[in-house]
Amino acid sequence: TADEIETDKKTKTPDIPEGATLFESIAQPETRTSVGGYAPGMSLNLLWNIYDFIWVKTSSAPTGWVEGYSQNIPWSKKVASEVIFWLKDRLTEDSYLVRYTGAKDEGLSYDKVTIPSKQSKLAIQNDPYYFSLHGDCGVAVARKDKLTGRYKFQLEHKAAYIGIAPHSSNYTIVKAEYDPNFMVKSIKVTADQAICGTFNFNEDGIDLTSRPATTEQNKSITTSGCFIPNKEDEKLLVSWLENASVMVLAPGTYSTVKVEYVVGTANDPHAEERDVTVTREYKNVTFTAGKVKWMRP
Repeated sequence: TADEIETDKKTKTPDIPEGATLFESIAQPETRTSVGGYAPGMSLNLLWNIYDFIWVKTSSAPTGWVEGYSQNIPWSKKVASEVIFWLKDRLTEDSYLVRYTGAKDEGLSYDKVTIPSKQSKLAIQNDPYYFSLHGDCGVAVARKDKLTGRYKFQLEHKAAYIGIAPHSSNYTIVKAEYDPNFMVKSIKVTADQAICGTFNFNEDGIDLTSRPATTEQNKSITTSGCFIPNKEDEKLLVSWLENASVMVLAPGTYSTVKVEYVVGTANDPHAEERDVTVTREYKNVTFTAGKVKWMRP
């Protein structure tokens, strides 16, 4: 009996406040919960995390939008592909509009999305939580399941993503097992319009008519660097997430996109004096909402 009680504690859905309404995400392709793989030419894996919540449009709040809190992600795992959110209100309509504008943070809003100019590479290395801080966002329609009474939805991503996976065929500079000679120390992406900053957000996603006026700060995004694998090792190392960087940016077509790699020695007291910036430019590049565009190295 004790074993059965313990098993029940581990498997049952956590307590939901009485009178609450449940919203259940569905893990399908092209949603926040499952967006393909990491390799160049493919998409991106994203999971819900314990800090995520959703907005649901109801008539019970002055704005019509209320918060839905994630409920069934254990702290030990922090992430999950399918999540149950709860709202304190009892809802009865057949369907409701849903928005996702990032993880719970001060100043987060149902009608604004902020894409930062500095983004951590940890977002792709080991924790999808960081994408929720970098402007990941989406919309959905939640429809009532007649059997369970839950509202089920699939999130449609509205941010765009740029993927970069550099490599070299020069064996003298690629990653060594324990002492890499050279590495990419940082990656900077610059466009001819604002690719980051605060945008309005509506039922269609990021409102590009609210794109901020272009400044030196909002037309560039910088992320940390990575090791340089050999061409033959590219797929293997990308699968380890060691040489791939993905950044969130505003969708749209840009006349020019410049990628700058700062390359230098990994363990050198005079490294900054010897760093080299390698630049690649691309013309008329389109970044589509909900898609990762992998740039040719």
